[in-house]
Amino acid sequence: MTRQVGGKGVRRRPTERSGRPIIEPHVIIDAALTILSTKGLKALTMAETARYLGVSSRAIYHHFPSREALLESTARHAQSKLPMPENTGDWRADLRRYRDDTFAWLDAYPSVLDIGLLEGVYVVSERMLQAQEIGLSIMGSIGYSPERAYLVYSEYVKWIAGTHMYLLRMPTGGDTQDLFDRVVAESHSAVSSSSNDYPLTAAAGTLSTGDAVEAGFDWLLDSLEHAATARGHNAASIIS
Repeated sequence: MTRQVGGKGVRRRPTERSGRPIIEPHVIIDAALTILSTKGLKALTMAETARYLGVSSRAIYHHFPSREALLESTARHAQSKLPMPENTGDWRADLRRYRDDTFAWLDAYPSVLDIGLLEGVYVVSERMLQAQEIGLSIMGSIGYSPERAYLVYSEYVKWIAGTHMYLLRMPTGGDTQDLFDRVVAESHSAVSSSSNDYPLTAAAGTLSTGDAVEAGFDWLLDSLEHAATARGHNAASIIS
């Protein structure tokens, strides 16, 4: 007997044991990811996952002894799809391309970072370490020593995550109007009648989300290059 899962038109055929359907772990993780993307982290509970799949909570606990275990497995699955950076020798293009690929990954797995930030469930997978190793080699090509490369790569990753979270991620529920665009528009609307009191804000004009992201990223890349040059981190210091 088939079952329609979550109203999404996906049909599963669970195996039977003692008259009860047995749900495979990957099906539970897929359901957890759907709940994360549509309802947010707080909604991801054992009961909600069971309800989504049309089974009892016991079927979920059979594979995952706790909500934390389910969150960890969900985050680990998402990390298995993490994009890989490339070190082609053009570090600016490499970092920009990896930024875009990571934005796309975060779009595909919304709220997955919340598992660590809000629940304290952190996962460091083999794929994450592989991506980091390539990222460090790119920072090395700019002129950073291994120790400094780790610090600046961490800042680069935090910029990507923070920018996506605060400028690009759509609120749960599907509000398609960018929060950043709305705030900027309302800010300038508020000062339009009193531009003499806020001359700099009035003179700045409006800035779209896309412009803000690109301007911020250009500033980040310029800062990386300037800091490497100013500190004298060159190829010789990397080897030594």
